[in-house]
Amino acid sequence: MIGTLHTTDAVRTINRVIDMFLACQQYQIRQQLAEAIEAVLSQTLLNRISGGRIGAFEILLANDAVRNVNREDKNQ
Repeated sequence: MIGTLHTTDAVRTINRVIDMFLACQQYQIRQQLAEAIEAVLSQTLLNRISGGRIGAFEILLANDAVRNVNREDKNQ
């Protein structure tokens, strides 16, 4: 799945996906997302000192530690 969300970083992106579901469903969604997620790419535009803007990127690759943090709801 490829999707676009308006968030400021990878952690907030994951939390926003989970928050789209009812509270009673969030545990199950968190478990499923922890197994299914491969990566989260976040991007933002920063102002350059010399004028204009430049892209800044954050890439969160899912590994066992990332999946566990998501599964246990410790990604605050």
